[in-house]
Amino acid sequence: MNKAVELLRGDITLAVVNGDRRATFVDRGIKALLSVLSGDDILKGADVADKVVGKAAALLFVKGGVKRIYAEVCSKPARDVLVKYGVELEYKTLTGGIVNRAGDGPCPMEYAVLETDDPDEAAKILSAKLEAMNK
Repeated sequence: MNKAVELLRGDITLAVVNGDRRATFVDRGIKALLSVLSGDDILKGADVADKVVGKAAALLFVKGGVKRIYAEVCSKPARDVLVKYGVELEYKTLTGGIVNRAGDGPCPMEYAVLETDDPDEAAKILSAKLEAMNK
């Protein structure tokens, strides 16, 4: 886990370490995570360090088979999902929920998956939400 946490510096928002494989991302939100899920198996059994883990990211991490996660900020709904699926979790700050970038409401991605704990369903919901937001 320490190797992933060490990579989480500066502009890096997500770091993945799986054996000798390493990947870092600078995208905010779940965009990078969705792209990794669609094209690579690096998450399966990986250690991940992320700046912000809400329920949306937690469900995608579960879908990808992540083993351990460190989050600088983690929401309670995310923690509950990760505990439910047996993913080891460490966090610096636990919060009731993730707020949107404007700071005036809930994160639209976390809000979109509040009613599900199913990783496959969440991936479909989040892909559609991201596509709609990009239009």
